[in-house]
Order: sequence, then C-alpha cells, then structure tokens
Amino acid sequence: AYGIAGFVAGFLAERGVIPRSDLSNRAKTLLSLAGAVFVIVVVGPILDTCSLFTMVSVITPESALAIYASGLPVNAVQAAATAITLFILANPLLGKLERVRVKYGLAR
Repeated sequence: AYGIAGFVAGFLAERGVIPRSDLSNRAKTLLSLAGAVFVIVVVGPILDTCSLFTMVSVITPESALAIYASGLPVNAVQAAATAITLFILANPLLGKLERVRVKYGLAR
C-alpha cells in the first residue's frame, strides 16, 4: 500500500504536479494535506482489505463494515503522522533526493 503511495508520488513529481525541491510553507502545507488524504483514501482501505481477507473466514457486509470501521482510527493516526512528517522533513528529504538524482544521472 505504501509502495503504491510512493509510486503515485513519484509519478506526480515526474509530471510536475508535486514540486521537487525548496518548498514554501504553503506548498509544504498542501503537500502534507495531500499526503494525509492519500493515506486515508487509498493506503488505509488497501490495508483494511488485506485485514478483511486475513481475519475473516466468511466475508459478509457486517464483517467488512467492522473491519473498515475499526481500521479508521489507525488510518487517521497514520494520516496525521504522514502530514507531520511531510511538513517537517519535505525540504531536507527532497534536497537529498535531488542530489542523488543529479549525482547518479537520474535526472535525464
């Protein structure tokens, strides 16, 4: 699930939707919020679906609702952690990634 999130972020950065370096506070805030929403909408349901298939022998609407409802608080905590991490570490991390891209010729 987090691999998909990284792939989508890389794809969006390659298309210019996500800036690659030196973000302003406004851009960091938008990136943080987008990351949190992506975790709630995409990553969380993928992880919850995995839990559904591994924890329930017979999948019913009630069991699916129970699994997805119980996963929502965990997804919210993961989304908050993602937002805080992106806001604090976006510039240093993007700077390091940009140096690696240039050093190894990945910028082509």
